[in-house]
Amino acid sequence: MKKIILIIFIGALISLQYSLSSSLYWIGNSGNFDDAAHWSNTSGGSSCSCIPTVTDDVFFDVNSFSLANQAVTVSSNSLSKGMDWTGVLNNPSLNGSAELHISGDLKLVGAMDLNYNGNLYFEGNVLGRKITSSGKTFIGNIIFNNSDGEWILQDNFTSTKSIFLEAGIFNTNNKTVTISCFWSDNTNLRGLVLGSSLFNITESAGSHYITFGYIYGWFVNSTNFNLSSATSTIRFTSNNNIYIYTGNNLVYQNLEFTGNNLSTNSITGSNFFNEINSIGNTTLYGNNTINLFKVSSGATIDGNNVFKKAILGENNFYGNFIINDNNTFDTLILNQGRTYTFEYNQTQIINKLLQASGSCTELITFNTNEVYSPANIQMPSTSTAILNYIVFKNINANGGATFNANNSSDIASNTGINFITPLSKTMYWVGGAGNWSEVSHWSATSGGSGGYCIPTIYDNVVLDANSFTDSLQSISINALAYCKNF
Repeated sequence: MKKIILIIFIGALISLQYSLSSSLYWIGNSGNFDDAAHWSNTSGGSSCSCIPTVTDDVFFDVNSFSLANQAVTVSSNSLSKGMDWTGVLNNPSLNGSAELHISGDLKLVGAMDLNYNGNLYFEGNVLGRKITSSGKTFIGNIIFNNSDGEWILQDNFTSTKSIFLEAGIFNTNNKTVTISCFWSDNTNLRGLVLGSSLFNITESAGSHYITFGYIYGWFVNSTNFNLSSATSTIRFTSNNNIYIYTGNNLVYQNLEFTGNNLSTNSITGSNFFNEINSIGNTTLYGNNTINLFKVSSGATIDGNNVFKKAILGENNFYGNFIINDNNTFDTLILNQGRTYTFEYNQTQIINKLLQASGSCTELITFNTNEVYSPANIQMPSTSTAILNYIVFKNINANGGATFNANNSSDIASNTGINFITPLSKTMYWVGGAGNWSEVSHWSATSGGSGGYCIPTIYDNVVLDANSFTDSLQSISINALAYCKNF
């Protein structure tokens, strides 16, 4: 008998819950969301003298607005289950800055304006909730906050502010997402399903946390966080200095940094990445596994990382590279005109190919961060080292590979490298005042055209009557400078 009574009681509670759930319709043009006079139980009906609760679906439809450019204002913290603007006329808008909590679906339409800049909370405990933006741009923060909830985008999503994934699953459903920052820093059950989405992070200043001159663009605590990255791309588009904390032991696909070459990006965490591609200067912290690491301007690599392929300094931007700790590369490609500083007493293992090809106008420099202690480059006998126009200092090459360095300079304390001595050249300074490293000031003849080569330890340097165009002109030694006879 007690079990029967209990079952009846539970059934009654469920029935009561559903009986309390209702649909409310906005009426009467402009007004505040919490004004009971604007809500009806039927479309275009009379006021029910009630306001929406978490169990009420709210509708803004053909009978809600009879005048143009009317506004619904969220002036106090407000609740609803679902929110649907299908069928509205006269271009109404959603305004306000107080909190809005939605536990069901959200459907916006093209025939409305979105001027609401408050915090929008999605809090339902049901899987498969839908968000339809219809091209509208959100201007407030978006917070997902129920461990049992799931929210699925139905179209592309744009916000000038940030997404905070506090709890539950955010499924981008292969759509394009454009926001200022993504933040998920707690230990609640959370999931991010990206599919083939392009996830744009704009990192606009003032939208989120700033520390040590960096703006947080992406911050993930990986405890109880599940990432399904599939074939997605996370793209950071700002020219600001961006800090990215990726959590640990997660699988990312593609990270892109498309800001200019003066920007600085910092990536912290120990994860798998398919590709990291950056124009700006990039610092990598952690023990990562990366299929392709491609940085144009400059980089600092910290941690014991594994790279299938790394291309450092591909484009003609400024910036040098610091490689710390012990890293492993299948292929490492280094480019002309750059300095590569390897941490002393640490070993860089290169399994297949080291390609470092400078030119006589743009030398490559290999050195260490400690004057008297070498850095190790270890390559097996089956690997290939292509070395041209390099200045070596404190580099110990070993492992069985042949290290033939063509047109390269043995400055100090190098071992394991076969230096193939080039023919000595004579170079003339031309063009008046300038920096030693500027190739435009070096000519093959006295008073001739610049652009010849930059002197190495094998080359003679001549300053003569044709070198300067005015009195009191000077040559600035702006980088390590070498020559044979001066």
